[in-house]
Amino acid sequence: METSKKLLENLDSANTDKELFDAASQIVCSPKKPGDGESDSSFILHSPLEICARYFLLPLVDDEHVQGARKQIRLTAMKYMAFENVDTPSARSSYPDFKAEDIDVNKWSTSLLFASHAPILLAKSNALGETNGSIDSVLWNMGNKISEIAESSDSQMAWTKEVLSAEVVSPDLLKHPQHWFIQHVGNISHVDGPSGSIRGGVEAVESSRNILPLIETIGAIANFSDRADFEMPFKALLRVAALSMLIENGTNSKYGWTHCVTIPHAIWSLASSATRKGEMLQAATTHVATFRALMGDIKMVADQLDEYLEQDEHSIFAEHHVQMTDIISQSCILEDAHLVKYAYSCFDLMKRDPQYSKLYIAAAGKLLNIWHS
Repeated sequence: METSKKLLENLDSANTDKELFDAASQIVCSPKKPGDGESDSSFILHSPLEICARYFLLPLVDDEHVQGARKQIRLTAMKYMAFENVDTPSARSSYPDFKAEDIDVNKWSTSLLFASHAPILLAKSNALGETNGSIDSVLWNMGNKISEIAESSDSQMAWTKEVLSAEVVSPDLLKHPQHWFIQHVGNISHVDGPSGSIRGGVEAVESSRNILPLIETIGAIANFSDRADFEMPFKALLRVAALSMLIENGTNSKYGWTHCVTIPHAIWSLASSATRKGEMLQAATTHVATFRALMGDIKMVADQLDEYLEQDEHSIFAEHHVQMTDIISQSCILEDAHLVKYAYSCFDLMKRDPQYSKLYIAAAGKLLNIWHS
């Protein structure tokens, strides 16, 4: 195990973006003890995710902001190092050969451990497309915990333990799902619960039984055909999630409506390698429905999305790329991990759902303005 002095020297001497990423991730992979505040636990959990997001976005940052963006990576790593180490063998030296493709993404996506953030780190690691043993060690530790606890189902979403209804659903829902998601997910009945705890919030909303009918409907779609295409439903769901940032007031924007996008976005990113794609859509829907039930005050209507729709999708992404990279540049020189995660998700969602690029730009822009103010 390298000494703290050596780790900091590597961080300070890093010249390329890759060297900086490797040096920072080598620091944030070591298990740490949080202090007394909840913010400490959140920072420790988010640091590996934040480092990955910032590294991915660095090539998109304007030249005038690059040094500020690189500085934030260093500051995150240095702040992380200041926490006390956990008295366990270093994860970097104890994990065996790791293959991300062997991860059960269904089990990860339906788990409430790590505030449901494990899929975010896995999706970001996949997006980077390069080997990094430090991030692999964090993923390996997460996977061990998820597999260990999932055996007793204690950390899994409640509907995974239910015998779901096999009702027949029209295949039209797959082709035109947007109105369904707005009506049933965007306008789910209010539930009183802990908005500050992702696991507690999901458990509270699931206890109300308001989510189960949604899960059963999606399950029936999956049963309709083995070749069911879930791209359109995922797009519709993420539009509801992003619209939440725009129509609601800023009270829950930083730590609520951000998660309403970043967690389902990660699950969608992982769905291509899932054995049960319908279950991935069910997991993502559970999160969006939870945040809408706990924090949604404004009624959603389909017309609210009309202003963000552009029919000619072929030139749209290039047209809006400059706007989004400006938001990314400003986000990357600010401190918060949630802002950077959200900018990353909105950028990727523009590529996945280009006809609604303006929606994701507007959502990321609003969050950035909240942080500026």
